[in-house]
Amino acid sequence: MNGKNGNGRIIPSDRSLVFDCCFPYRDFPKFLEETKGIVQIDANKIDAIAGGVGWENWIKLSKEKTPERKIIYDHQKLGRDVKHIIPGLVEEFKRVGFDAIIVYPKSDEIMGIYVREAKRRNLGIIIGGKMTNEKDDDEKAYLFYLNAIEMGVTNLGIPASGKTDYRFIENLVERINKIKKHEDFDYYPIGIGPQGGTIEGVVNALGKSARFHAIVGRAIYDAPDRGLSLTKKF
Repeated sequence: MNGKNGNGRIIPSDRSLVFDCCFPYRDFPKFLEETKGIVQIDANKIDAIAGGVGWENWIKLSKEKTPERKIIYDHQKLGRDVKHIIPGLVEEFKRVGFDAIIVYPKSDEIMGIYVREAKRRNLGIIIGGKMTNEKDDDEKAYLFYLNAIEMGVTNLGIPASGKTDYRFIENLVERINKIKKHEDFDYYPIGIGPQGGTIEGVVNALGKSARFHAIVGRAIYDAPDRGLSLTKKF
């Protein structure tokens, strides 16, 4: 990981795919084998479904089959928890071998604790402020992202499932540029593929100089070419 703390860059490349491995563990070896040749996949995202056989089994196989990829954990709503359990959770994520976690905190206070604990343990953290499947208050979400940036967060999870989300991204970039250079951040767009988003839409919304790592699941494992065509649109 670049940087000296858990708030630094997670993926060194400027643009890549993050393979959202939201399927049963029995399918994991096959999909890792079939995607090994796609060098633009720079990370595997392990979801809550991993609980069936345990995080350590997923991490072990990921490191064996695709050792060059980072391993990111996404609990789908991590950050809605009570604050006293956060240090122990973050410690466990680091212990088992995750390189980063995705967190959608319910408050600035919860976000601050996650950011602090990740930094202490040199664990990457991606902060999201708006989901693709929820009608959130956009103004509140913009403020949330800006507060994350003030806390030192440089990796931002953003919605990217279509035109409405693209407008949100454009407005977010405009606000970030008032306090920082938005090109200094890494964006993790969610919603590309069956949800309606496209790589081209993300590029247009973020700008051609932006760094992003598209989190993609079904558009990889359901595609005949296992997502290879997506890499030609960066």
